[in-house]
Amino acid sequence: MKDYSIYRMNSKAFQGFIYLKYVDGELQQLELSPQMSPKVFDAVMSEVPQLEADIPKGEHYMMAFAFETSPHSPKVTYQPLNPSTAKDKLILFCHAFKQYRQVPYYPKEHEKANIKNVMVNKELLDVFFTSPLQHFTIDNYISRYNITRDQAKNGKPVKDSFKFPGHYDAAFEKTLSGASLQAYWKHLRANGWEKVTLANQQKVWKETGRKS
Repeated sequence: MKDYSIYRMNSKAFQGFIYLKYVDGELQQLELSPQMSPKVFDAVMSEVPQLEADIPKGEHYMMAFAFETSPHSPKVTYQPLNPSTAKDKLILFCHAFKQYRQVPYYPKEHEKANIKNVMVNKELLDVFFTSPLQHFTIDNYISRYNITRDQAKNGKPVKDSFKFPGHYDAAFEKTLSGASLQAYWKHLRANGWEKVTLANQQKVWKETGRKS
């Protein structure tokens, strides 16, 4: 599982925030929430660090351009995303979902409203998305919030460490390695799944019903 970080870029040069996602230290995704002129857009693009290690600390000037109404270039800050608003929480959850499940997440309207009632951070999301669940929705995150918070604080119980879904889940499989991956394969075989080779030599898991 690749490590990822999300930052929020803020400046008086534009309204709202810009979200930056770094995977293994390299810029992978940039999300623009505000509307901005082509001039400001070009300036922002020239400022965004391609490497997480190059993100400046504190506040600094955007040297790419200066507004005619100001003697100085506008200032910009980069902050690790520690969500306090519903929008920031949605951004972090959706990025984590894409990172773990390899597909986008489209929150429902009631989820957008309800997520403001719980804490969302990278530590809690890592625990949630590595749990042996079938549904990784915001609704389920909220309903399991106390369990996830306790597991993040105290560690997952031993009995949960080997509790896998009873079906094959390729995205879940990618979160495992070593002994846990071997245990998941053994669990699948015990529940009637078998790894078969197709005509094109590709190996896939198929439910056979023959439990070992």
